[in-house]
Amino acid sequence: MIEQNKLPAIINDLLLNLDENQLKELNHKVVERLKLIRRAKGVMSMAKFNFLDKVYFIHNGNKKIATIIRMNPRSVTIVLDSGQEWRITPDFLTKI
Repeated sequence: MIEQNKLPAIINDLLLNLDENQLKELNHKVVERLKLIRRAKGVMSMAKFNFLDKVYFIHNGNKKIATIIRMNPRSVTIVLDSGQEWRITPDFLTKI
């Protein structure tokens, strides 16, 4: 583990004193928190784009140019210049 990401000693000590049910509850809370963070990151990456923006991405070493035609909660639908539609996460797109 990277030094800066280590848990504080007090949290490590607390974890050692939790029983199985408490650990399961903690796990549930951690998973929910991670989902929230992931959704927030998705919203932030989606906010960079608008409907009909020209974008590009790299697929198999080739630059693909497309237009955004639909924006979904976790992905965007794009249409390539060839007419082919793709659904892709906005993390892979760059605005032209």
